[in-house]
Amino acid sequence: MSALETIKDKISKRDEDFRIYTYDNGYLIEVGGRDDEGEWVTAKVFATSIEEVKDAVDGILTDIPVNS
Repeated sequence: MSALETIKDKISKRDEDFRIYTYDNGYLIEVGGRDDEGEWVTAKVFATSIEEVKDAVDGILTDIPVNS
């Protein structure tokens, strides 16, 4: 399962901001927001390549609406 799929499984509406941390062996993508039931959740997903990070960022910005 890709990083984006994992995030989308957990988050249905995202906060306006999200974070990407860099490590020696990959990246951590942290996205906060709300789940399908309206509860606050945070998805923390590890990605091993910059391509996976790029795909996740693109999907986060285009596929997950901002919580308003």
